[in-house]
Amino acid sequence: MMSREVPVEKHNDVVKLEYIFPGIIKLDCPDKECRDRALELGLVEKTGIGESIRLKMGIYGIVVAKLEHITIAKWDKKLMQGADLSNADLREVDLSKANLSEANLHWADLREANLSEANLSGTDLREANLSEANLRGADLHVADLSKADLSKADLSEVYLSRANLSKANLREANLSMATLRGADLRDANLRGTDLRGTDLSKADLRGANLENVLADIFTSCKRGAIPTRLKSQCHQIQSSDCNGSA
Repeated sequence: MMSREVPVEKHNDVVKLEYIFPGIIKLDCPDKECRDRALELGLVEKTGIGESIRLKMGIYGIVVAKLEHITIAKWDKKLMQGADLSNADLREVDLSKANLSEANLHWADLREANLSEANLSGTDLREANLSEANLRGADLHVADLSKADLSKADLSEVYLSRANLSKANLREANLSMATLRGADLRDANLRGTDLRGTDLSKADLRGANLENVLADIFTSCKRGAIPTRLKSQCHQIQSSDCNGSA
């Protein structure tokens, strides 16, 4: 989580507003005295529920206007872990080598974004749009990409061990040389996906669409739940190695 302090002054009093990237503004008022002062300054209004208050929309607009010059490029990519980027519009943004481990990117729009070599381990990417994004060499182990759109994305050499890709759209994505050991790919769309040199050991592909996938002798799916039509293309596969069905 990242923030900027925006002081709002009246006489000698300062009330701190916290900007949480990319578009959340919170009032930092830990006690009643501070909340009372925020009411006096006209920054907030009562919600009518107990003692709770909320930031006035007019103040929100003023703060946003003051922060218009702040862009992704100015954030320290090493300090983005745990950031709340849910629903964020990050199309075509350069986040290469960024540390986004355990960040919340649920429903984020990352179409054509550059996430190459980024740390996305444990990140929430459920239902995110990563169509045509560049994730080459990224670390996505134990990340949740369920129902995410990864169509035509570059996932070559990506580390997806134990990641959740159930019901994800990976149509025509490049997963060559990627590591998906123990990944959950149940009901995923892998039509036309490049799986050459991909490690699918212990992966679960039950119900996945594997039409026109590209696999070679270096594609490994040992001991995974792999449909028969893919087994025949995998390297070092025997019937006892997999427990998938046709």
